Amino acid sequence: MSEPPLNRESVSQADALEEALRRHALFAAERARAKLGGPLSAGNLSVFLNDQDCVRYPTSIVFDRAGLEPHQFGFPKQVGTGKQRRCIVHLDPVYETRPDEVPWLVAYLTPVINYGDIVTSEICELYGATLMGTVPQTFADEVARAAESCRTR
Repeated sequence: MSEPPLNRESVSQADALEEALRRHALFAAERARAKLGGPLSAGNLSVFLNDQDCVRYPTSIVFDRAGLEPHQFGFPKQVGTGKQRRCIVHLDPVYETRPDEVPWLVAYLTPVINYGDIVTSEICELYGATLMGTVPQTFADEVARAAESCRTR
């Protein structure tokens, strides 16, 4: 059974939705960077995680592998409902002794916290690069380098 032909209108709507999300993510990263007075760092991470102009829900970090797949360095998990909703970012325990890598990983995961599963890796890289004050390829390389460290231990 073959797939039905793509409807040009739905493709253009999907493209428009992705472009709107990309623009909003870029704007959100620029706004967060301005509020922080520069790139996300270990020194301003706590402020970032608890400012709803930066992150949709109050967010904390735990260093454990509970719930992580073998290939994952971390993931955000929303807990609670309504006004009690918050997010817990689970990071591999190796990062507890590497505080300079944590902001890069959090910057990558923030779009998932803010927008949910609709985001793509491209949007995560664009947001993170903007927040960290670099270009997407450099940002992706930094995240990959940091992620590799939890797989090679």
